[in-house]
Amino acid sequence: TKRVVELREQLRESDLDFNRRLSFLEFCLFRYKKKVTDFLRRDPPTEDCKPGSMSPAAMKAQEALQAVRSEISRIENLKAELEEKASGSGVKAMQAKNELQQLLTRDNTDLNRALLTAEAALRKAGGGGDIPPGSMWWMNRELQEMKKYRPQRKQ
Repeated sequence: TKRVVELREQLRESDLDFNRRLSFLEFCLFRYKKKVTDFLRRDPPTEDCKPGSMSPAAMKAQEALQAVRSEISRIENLKAELEEKASGSGVKAMQAKNELQQLLTRDNTDLNRALLTAEAALRKAGGGGDIPPGSMWWMNRELQEMKKYRPQRKQ
């Protein structure tokens, strides 16, 4: 049991928008002792991805999505690094601008191959009943977001 003062202090900490009211989401975060970052994470919960809880096809789909994620993060990291270098002036900045243009216009065969592999693995895993609820939807949604990253064809 807690004293009223202690409970009010904890509720005050849980009031994220400081409106002196506790919304349902704020209450759930308070009740289950979670942080906002836990609620907003993009990855599915680890308890859904235990090796025994998913079929082999679903595990392959998860690995294929991870390969696409790593390829996109590699490209984004390189892009951020080149943009930082290109913001200056001088020879190195011009070289970085050139490399950035090459990166943006290059052939994305590796990314396309990883996306197609992930899409095929998801279709194959879709027929199995061993997938935890929501995981298939989450993986399809993530794949759709990754497809938006792919450059569009020029008309």
